[in-house]
Amino acid sequence: MRNSWAFEIDGEIIGEWLVNWGVEHRAAIITKSNQLYLNTLFATGGGQESILTTEDTNGSKRYFTEGGKELGEY
Repeated sequence: MRNSWAFEIDGEIIGEWLVNWGVEHRAAIITKSNQLYLNTLFATGGGQESILTTEDTNGSKRYFTEGGKELGEY
């Protein structure tokens, strides 16, 4: 039986976590071909991949998706 919560990605996982606000899903930051991505995976098996950009703020690195930066989500 396939584990619907397991990431099957092409690239290296930098970090992953469970998001439990709103619609529960798994999230992972991955790197492939010198680009960072945010992958999301829902229990139903659906998901998406978004390009991430970074910003250094007071000695910390913040990761943003294109739409997330506009909303102040990082």
